[in-house]
Amino acid sequence: MTKSFWLYWSAVTTSATGTAISVVVTPLLAVITLGASPVEVAVLAGVGMVPPLLLQVLTGMWADSVTSRVQVLVVADVLRCLLTACIPALWLAGWLTFPLLVVVSAARAIVGVFHGAFSPAVIVQIVPADALVSANGKLNGTRSATDVVGQGLGGVLASAFAPALAIIADSISFLVSAVLFSRIRVADQPPPDSVQRRRSFSVRDVAGLAATLAGRPGLWVLVALAAAGGISETVFIIFCVRTLGLSPFAIGLLLAVGAIGGVIGGFTTGWLSQRLGRWTGLFGLAATVWALVPLTVAEPGITGVIATINFEFAGALGGTVALANVFGQLQAGAQGGTIARVMALAGNALQIAALLGVAAGGLLGELLGPRGAFIVAVVVLALAFLPIAVKVAKRTL
Repeated sequence: MTKSFWLYWSAVTTSATGTAISVVVTPLLAVITLGASPVEVAVLAGVGMVPPLLLQVLTGMWADSVTSRVQVLVVADVLRCLLTACIPALWLAGWLTFPLLVVVSAARAIVGVFHGAFSPAVIVQIVPADALVSANGKLNGTRSATDVVGQGLGGVLASAFAPALAIIADSISFLVSAVLFSRIRVADQPPPDSVQRRRSFSVRDVAGLAATLAGRPGLWVLVALAAAGGISETVFIIFCVRTLGLSPFAIGLLLAVGAIGGVIGGFTTGWLSQRLGRWTGLFGLAATVWALVPLTVAEPGITGVIATINFEFAGALGGTVALANVFGQLQAGAQGGTIARVMALAGNALQIAALLGVAAGGLLGELLGPRGAFIVAVVVLALAFLPIAVKVAKRTL
C-alpha cells in the first residue's frame, strides 16, 4: 500500500472514531435529553438518508468528471466539523430542540453526500485494482475497530458529561481528518474531453450502469441487510434504555465489545472471499440474522447484556464482510471513468432500502414495540436469503 493510502486510512480512522461516538450519543441525546419517541428517532435517522438518496448519483457523476477530488474531501470534512459543533453550542445556549437537531443532522448528511461520492474515486487512484478488495477489507475492519473505541468512548463521555457535549469529539475528528486528507498527493487525471464529459452526465449511461448492478446478487444481499438494519437500529437504543434498562455507559461499553466482530470481519474478508467465493455475501446475511434473533427474547439482566453484545458482534461481522466483498468487486469491475457513478448507484440502492427500513422501524416500534420490529427484521432477511442463494447457485454452477 502507498503512503497516500495510509494517509487516507488515517483520515478515515480519525473521522470514523468520532462518528462512532455520535452513533451512540446522538440517539441518546434524542431519547434521554429531548424525550424522542420511536417515530421521532426514525425521523432523525431518516434525514440522514434522504440527502444521499436525492443527490448521490448527481454528485457521483460530478466526481467522475473532475480532476481534483481530494480537495473536495478536505472541504467536506471542514464543513462537517463546523456543523457538528453546532449541536453542543445550541445545547449550551439552551436553544437545542428536536427540530433543530434534525436540521443540523440533515445539513451534515448533505455535506456527507459529497464526501461519500468522491471517496471511492480517490481510492481507485491510490490503490491498484488487484488490491481493492483487500484495501476495502482493511478500511471496513478499521471502521469496526473505531466502533470499539468510539462507541465505548461515547458511552463514557455521555455518562461523565452530557450527550450533547460528547459530540464535540466528533467535530474535532472531522478537523483532524481534513488535515490528513490535505496531505494526500494524487496525480490529477487528464481533464475529460467534451465527449467524455457529456457521457459522464448521460442519463442513458447511468441507466445502463443501474441495469448492470441490478443483476448482481451481492448487491441484493446488501439491500436486504440495509432494510433489516434500518428496522432494527431505529428501535435498538429505545429497547436498550426503556426495556433492558441499560445506562448510556453500559450501552457504549457493550456495543464497543461487540464491535470486535467488525474488526474480525474486516481483516478476514480477503481470506473468506477466497474460500467462499460468491457465497461470501450470504455468509454476511446469515450472520446478521443471528445478530437479531436473541433480541427477540432478551430481558433485563444477563440475557439483555448477551443479546446487546451479540447484536453488534454478529451484525458488524456480517455487514463488514458483505460490504467489503461486494464493494471491492464493484470497484475492481467498474470501467474507467465510471467508478463514482457505480458506487453512487449502489449507495442509492442501499439508501432506499435503509430509508424504507427506518420508516418501517418507526411504525413497527409504535405498533408492535421493539421486539416486534426485531422479529420483522429477521423475517425480511430470511425471505431474502433463499432467492439470493438461488441466484448465486446458478452463477456458480
